[in-house]
Amino acid sequence: MKTLDHRDRDKALARFRHTNATTASNTADLNSQWQILKTDFLKRNMPEVPDITELPESLQRTVREYLNCQRIADELMSRCDSLHQHIASGGADEDTVEDYASARDAFEDAVENFGMARDKVAKGIATFLDGS
Repeated sequence: MKTLDHRDRDKALARFRHTNATTASNTADLNSQWQILKTDFLKRNMPEVPDITELPESLQRTVREYLNCQRIADELMSRCDSLHQHIASGGADEDTVEDYASARDAFEDAVENFGMARDKVAKGIATFLDGS
């Protein structure tokens, strides 16, 4: 079985809009993240998704929660990667394997949260565009 190095893995995951963990703490960062992720909401009957600043404040909050869920999942994936590298290079000591299992469980929860947040954003955008 071929093992991907981090560059190959990051390139493969980029197809699904995974990025190395970055903190989208200011408005410019949030807008930049939204520009990338908003394309996930395009549909035949919705060829354009509004910029975050064009959305009502309540939907902007929902989008920020969605972007935060993505950031958390990315951070946890990076943590899993780091622990996996440690196991691969230094052996599978009990503490590291337990840390990896905990990080992996947290990552799986974060992915589920990201999916639920995505559903909320999709519904919010559809409602907003139907009402405009």
